[in-house]
This record gives sequence, structure tokens and C-alpha cells, in this order.
Amino acid sequence: MISFKENLKNGVAVGEVIAVNSIFCEVRGFRNLKTGSQILFESNSRGFVNEINDDISKIVLIEDRGIIPGQMALVLQDTLTVSFGLNTLGRVINVFGEPLDGKGKILDTKELDIFRDAPSIIQRDDIKKQIETGNLVVDTLFPLAFGQREVILGDNKTGKTTFLIDLIRNQKDKSLIVYVLIGKTNDQVSSIITSLEDSGTLEFSVVLVAKAELLPVESYLAPFAGCSIGEALWSMGKDVIIVYDDLTEHAKSYREISLIEGVFPGKDSYPADVFSLHSRLLERAGRVKNNEGSLTALPIISVQNNDFTGYIPTNVISITDGQLFFDRELYLKGIRPAINTGISVSRIGKRVQEIFMQSISEKLNMALIKYDQAYKFSHFGVNMPSSVLADLDRGEKINILFNQDIGESYTLFEQKVLITVVLSHYMDIKVEDVYKMKRNIKKLRNISDFKEEDVENQELMKFLLS
Repeated sequence: MISFKENLKNGVAVGEVIAVNSIFCEVRGFRNLKTGSQILFESNSRGFVNEINDDISKIVLIEDRGIIPGQMALVLQDTLTVSFGLNTLGRVINVFGEPLDGKGKILDTKELDIFRDAPSIIQRDDIKKQIETGNLVVDTLFPLAFGQREVILGDNKTGKTTFLIDLIRNQKDKSLIVYVLIGKTNDQVSSIITSLEDSGTLEFSVVLVAKAELLPVESYLAPFAGCSIGEALWSMGKDVIIVYDDLTEHAKSYREISLIEGVFPGKDSYPADVFSLHSRLLERAGRVKNNEGSLTALPIISVQNNDFTGYIPTNVISITDGQLFFDRELYLKGIRPAINTGISVSRIGKRVQEIFMQSISEKLNMALIKYDQAYKFSHFGVNMPSSVLADLDRGEKINILFNQDIGESYTLFEQKVLITVVLSHYMDIKVEDVYKMKRNIKKLRNISDFKEEDVENQELMKFLLS
């Protein structure tokens, strides 16, 4: 833990606490102070300068270990920073970069500014690579690209975190992960860290935690600190994926801070600049020239009763490049992942998807639309023409193909084969054949130049259906 007494010996500027009010306090006596400077109190609590009025400075408390009037305070540094080094990979840290996992001190770190500007338009470069999530629905219909910003929406307990853990598992030797936990309970934090450990993904991840039991300022700072760590890895030419879990809690923390401060509330009591807050954060993702790496942002937004029309969800949707909507009704029907293909979208991922997959995606999307129409028509209880029955049959087999258990993953080659076979031979295969194909595809060697007509190969079909 950082020590007030040790830093006091360095002759830094010192002031006196004259008032404490919830998450704010006033300090008198600082000279030549800057807004955003990090403050250390005699109780070893930390805060940052929010406002300066002559001789009195208003401090936002990040921690509160018993701050009372009369205590001394000193200026720790001119900016808010997070400690980071390559040794931080595989560790669980707080917003200051200090370890929370009991594995000892993190060595060879440097301080990174938490609040940094996003790259300018001139600095930015085109996205070039697809993220292989291993998920059939996403990789075919809603492809994600390195450098993209895709919001993950849905009710609580609809499989959002499970989907992301599987996505992260598929990034081994491909990209690095920064997972930011915002306003989570101890049980939730333990569950996610255990999932990362069990899946073998913690070793190439950094987990930054701001627990619900702490002051809301930690939750407010957490995504910005995590983003700075992601940018540091990105600057080394690495592809980095950062997960913000979740920005709904982040917005609530910022609302709480603003209301206590006396900021005039806007819609749903959020301050008027909450859109700008999330925009500044998410704009820091992307790709830049002269750097082969990227920073991909995957913010999570929690909704209630499948309603994504709320203030925060619509804000974040308008900032990002698309959304994956996890539908509660689909989840309750046992569909995994419970992604609603009707309202999910990836606006820029198609640019990096190979032409063959784009062709499959278009056919798949049309087949699902016809299935949805046929399914609704079937409820009228009338005799249906053979074309409608065929649409129902094909759609049912596609949905079985799309249903993936935890840890179940497919390469892009395996996806091409499976989907092409189902689309081309749905009338020749049974439902149980789809399950056989999903098992047998793992034994098939990669055919680098696989083409659509290859599914007519009798030996291939015999192998998949064996």
C-alpha cells in the first residue's frame, strides 16, 4: 500500500482537510494545483482534484479510510494514473494497478495516464482482420473486426458473460484481453475470475476490478484505467480486446457522483454529459497508422425485460459500430447463445469477412427470415404448402447448428463446411445428422481452398454423417 509518511519526506505540496461530505472533501493550503491531480491523505486514502477555488480545493474521494477534518493531504502527482507492465498480464488489479489476487507485488511497472484523448481521424487506419470468436452465429451473420466497438446488450443472466468467456478462450495466441469489472459483488467477481482461470485465459488477460462495496468513484474510473492498459498493449503492436462489464453500472456510478455534487439531473436523473463520457471512452478504440495492433471495445449494457430503448442503451448503441442483443425469451427456450438475429447488427465487420463467408451469410440470413415467417404461419393451424414446410425444416436445422454449448467452438473453415452442407443438403439430412456433423467436423483436416461445390463430394458427406 502507498504510504503517506514516505511521500511526505519528498517535500511535496501539503494541505489540510477542512470539510468532508460523503465522497467529497475540501482541502486548504495547496499552491499551483492542477485539476485532476492525485491527492494522498494522512489516512492513506486517495482522491483527485475536481475543482479549485482560490486557496480551497474540492477533492473527489476514490477511497475513504477515515478522512476527517484536520488531517493532512499531499499532492501525489499531477495526473491520475494506473500502474502497468507486462508482468500485469495474468493478474487481478484495482484502478491504481495494485494487485488484488494475493500473488505478490507486480514488478517493472510504469504509470499510465487514465484520461487520454482518442486518436484523431487523421491518425486512424482501416480495420483489416476478423476476430474469430468460434461462434457460428456471430462469425457468419455478425462478424467482429479487430478495432471495432460492439455493444453486448441483454437482461441479466441471458448468457452475455458466458459468450464473452468463450470468445476470450478462442483468442489464445491471437490477442490479449483486458477485462474490466464495474460495480460487481464479491460473488460475481469470483465467478468471472474462476471462469477465466478454468478456461486457461487468465494468463493472457488483465482483470481490473472495481467492486460494488467501494466508493462509486472507483467504478467511475475503472473503464478509463482499463482502457489505458489496453492502449499500452496496443502501442506494442498487439491486438487487444477490452470488455467493459458493464457500462450500465458505470453510468449509475457517474450519476451518483454527479447528484451528490449537485449537478442538475437530466433524463432518468443522469447528468447531461453522460453521453460524452461514454463517447470519450469508446472512441479510444480502433486502429491507427504505423501500428499492426488494434484495440477492440466490447461494452456490456444490461437492460430489463428485453427493453433496449432506455437512455443508456440507446446512447451506447449510437456510439458503437453495432450490437449483439441477447434475448431473454430465446434464453428461456434453451437457445445458446440467445442472440436475437433480427435486431443484432455488426456495421463494419462485413468489410473484413472473406467473400465466401459473405455469400454464405446472405443465404443464411434469407433462410432465417423465411423460417421466421413460416413459423408464424404454422400457428394458424392450416395445411401448409411444401415450400413453407421446407423453410421450416431448413430453419430448424440451422437453429440446431447455431446452438452451442459452453466451450464449444468452431474455426472459420469448420463453420464454412457445416453451414454450406446444411443450406445445400437440408432435405437430405435429418435433425440427428446435424449433431453428427458437429461432432465429426473436428476430425476433418483443413481444406484451405474449400469451395461451395465441395459439399457435393460424396466422401465428405459420408465422413460428416458417419
